[in-house]
Amino acid sequence: MLKAEFIKSLKQVNVSENATKTMERLRAIWSPLPKPEREEILAFSGLKKTAIERSYKTGNVSAKIIVAVSQVVGADPYYLAGKSDEQRPFNDEILVKFLADLKYEVGANDIAKRRKPKPKAETKIAPTPAEVSAQQPASSATTNLSAIVNDFSELDKKSLEKINELTEDSLILMLKSITVQAEFSESKKNRLALIKYLLLA
Repeated sequence: MLKAEFIKSLKQVNVSENATKTMERLRAIWSPLPKPEREEILAFSGLKKTAIERSYKTGNVSAKIIVAVSQVVGADPYYLAGKSDEQRPFNDEILVKFLADLKYEVGANDIAKRRKPKPKAETKIAPTPAEVSAQQPASSATTNLSAIVNDFSELDKKSLEKINELTEDSLILMLKSITVQAEFSESKKNRLALIKYLLLA
């Protein structure tokens, strides 16, 4: 990884060999890039956002921009500069070679140790109703279902009419409510799983 001080010292002269390709490739990388990565590129290059935008609008790009972008997103600098149509796997050696081709000398003091990526937190995926039902003891699920069936069969005609009159919005609100309650109550959690199961049945 090249140090920010070194990248900032690179000249602001155009190094693109194909303006059209550079415009397309730089825009394709920059436009969807999340804000933290954009800010990291700007910090490495010492430039403002307008300088990057100008580059992908004109196709004129400096080594400073290419190196900063390549280093942050892992893009082949030769590809960005329109010098190659093939994107090779990124590594620090490619950056050093790219700069050597431009007559820049990269010394040992210009390279910093690459930071180890932070371990990604595990993304918790909510189980499907079928998975929830499978995780529950069969007796528990059966008991809950039986209780619901009994409750339903004991409803009088007037109560059934009221249930049938419930609007879609009311049902959505009720489902949201029981979803919140399920976070704090095991019985509500089981009931929610059964509701989801019945909706999918």
